[in-house]
Amino acid sequence: MKLSWLPSDAPPLSDPARVAILAFVAIVVIVVLALLAYGRLWGERGWVERKVAFHRAASHTEAGHVSGDIFHSR
Repeated sequence: MKLSWLPSDAPPLSDPARVAILAFVAIVVIVVLALLAYGRLWGERGWVERKVAFHRAASHTEAGHVSGDIFHSR
């Protein structure tokens, strides 16, 4: 069961070491992309911060005062 992904009675289609290296590289790339996406969404001046600021500004202009509830826009 240890090497059940290898073809039986035949040589491996690809070197197992190469498969392990490619899997590791793929995991590293996915983690880096996820961290970059997280930074773009939640980082300083990220998408979420800009949306919250926009809603607070809209709430401030519509209500005439700053509301403590960021989800209350009308």
